[in-house]
Amino acid sequence: MPPFNEASARAKVQAAEDAWNSRDPQRVAAVHTVDSQWRNRADFIQGRPAIVEFLTAKWERELDYALRKSLWAFTDDRIAVRFQYEWRDAAGQWWRSYGSENWQFDAAGYMSRRETSINDVPIDVTDRRILGPRPPEEHDPPLPLQVIPAIVPDKQTGPDPMHVTALWRYPVKSLGGEPLQTAQLTADGVAGDRTVHVRGGRGPLTGRTRHDLLTVAAGTGSDGAPRVAGHPWDSPAAGELVRQAAGPDAQLAAYDGPERFDITNLLVATDGAVARFGADVRRLRPNLLLAGVPDHSEPDWPDYALAIGDALIGVHSVRQRCVVTTIDPDTGEQDLDVFRRIRSEFGGELALNCWVIRPGTVAVGDPACLVGTDEQPADLGGWIVGAPYARSR
Repeated sequence: MPPFNEASARAKVQAAEDAWNSRDPQRVAAVHTVDSQWRNRADFIQGRPAIVEFLTAKWERELDYALRKSLWAFTDDRIAVRFQYEWRDAAGQWWRSYGSENWQFDAAGYMSRRETSINDVPIDVTDRRILGPRPPEEHDPPLPLQVIPAIVPDKQTGPDPMHVTALWRYPVKSLGGEPLQTAQLTADGVAGDRTVHVRGGRGPLTGRTRHDLLTVAAGTGSDGAPRVAGHPWDSPAAGELVRQAAGPDAQLAAYDGPERFDITNLLVATDGAVARFGADVRRLRPNLLLAGVPDHSEPDWPDYALAIGDALIGVHSVRQRCVVTTIDPDTGEQDLDVFRRIRSEFGGELALNCWVIRPGTVAVGDPACLVGTDEQPADLGGWIVGAPYARSR
C-alpha cells in the first residue's frame, strides 16, 4: 500500500504482470477501485464491470498473450511502468506491443486511475522472445528497447526446416543416457539430468578415467529417481554395478548443484556436424540433436539462442572434446581414431555448450530457430570454475 518505496513499487508491478498474464479479467479488475478510471489507447473505461468487459474482448482478440512489465518511476501513490507483450491475431500474424502506463492508487492500495499508450509492431514467429509467464527467478530484468531479429542466413540453416530430432537425459553422470520424446527444460537444464554421480576416495569418478562407466545403463524410474540398469540408484545392486565398472572404492552420490555439469547445463549437437563426424552421436553425449543444420554452422552460433517450443536456449561456446568420445557406448572399446578425427576435422571442438535462458517443454519434432540474445549464463560447471562437486553429499 502507499506510500511506495522501490521494493514495494517493484512488487506492485510484478503482481500486475502476473495478474495480466493469467488472462483472467476478474482477477485484474479486482485490484482496482470500484469506480477506477482507465484510458487504454483511445478507449475510456470506468468501473470494474467495464474493465472486465474490456479485457474479455481484448483477450478474445489478442491470442496467446504474454506480457512483461518493468518499473520506470514511482512516487508515494503513483507508479510509472514500461511494458511489452506479444500476441497473435486470428489470421496467425504475431505482434509485439510496446507501451507505457501511469497508475494512481488509493490509500488502501487499489488502483484508482490507469492511463496507457501502446504501439503494435508486426513480428515473425521466429522473432518471439516473450514466451509465457516468467518464473520468480527471472523477475524484473530490463526490457530491451528494440526487436531482436531472428538470425537465419543461408550458412546457418539447411534446405529443410531446423527441428529437434532426438533428446537424451543422463540421470547418472558418466553412465548411459536415456532417450526421451519430451523433455522439461528448467533453469538447471533437462529435469533430472546428472543428479547422481560416481565418487571415489579422492573425489568424483567419470568416464574420462573409468571408461566402463559409459556402458552402464541408467534411466529414470516412475518415481522420478535415477535407476542403474533398472535398480534404484542407492540400492546395493546399483552400487555393485558401479564398483565393477569404476573400482572397489566407487560409490554413488546425489548432488544437484550447478557444479555437476562440466561447462554449461545443456549440450546441443547438430546433424550436419554429426554426419561429418561419422561416428555414433551417443559418443558426444548431447541432450538435444537438431536436424536441418549444415555441417559447418556450429562455430557461428555462440552468443545467439535457440527458440524451441516455449523454451529459449542460449549458446555459450563450442565444446572442447575429450577422451570420452573414443569409447563405444555399447562395448566400451576404445578407438583413438575418433578423437584424432575430431581434432583434424573440427579443431577438437564439436557440439554446443548451451544453457536454459527460459524454461519450457521441448519435444522430438519441435521446430527450432536461431535468434538474437544478450543473455549470459549465471553459472558455469565445476570443471570450469575448478570446483566439481565442491559441496556434494
